[in-house]
Amino acid sequence: MAKPHLVTASPVDRAVVHGTTLVVTLRFDRDLDPVRGRMMLLEASGPPQLVMVPPPQDPRVLTASIPVVPGAYTVLWQASDKDDKAADGTLHVVVQP
Repeated sequence: MAKPHLVTASPVDRAVVHGTTLVVTLRFDRDLDPVRGRMMLLEASGPPQLVMVPPPQDPRVLTASIPVVPGAYTVLWQASDKDDKAADGTLHVVVQP
């Protein structure tokens, strides 16, 4: 069986968003292992930040709410299905006030 496939991401890659909370929602084509989803936030300065990904209500979705200030960010994500097949990817986001 193939690894999980990302069906939709919000925000989309290279999006410009507004506010003080970045909400990242990733939807996949199959159920995920609920304890193996990860996100990491990178910004131009400062160390990478591991993002808390709460247990999903939908087994095909990973969602995280991340407090942010205006700037450019990269979100690295990883998701595994119940057969231990992993997928990963990157989203680039600009946050404006």
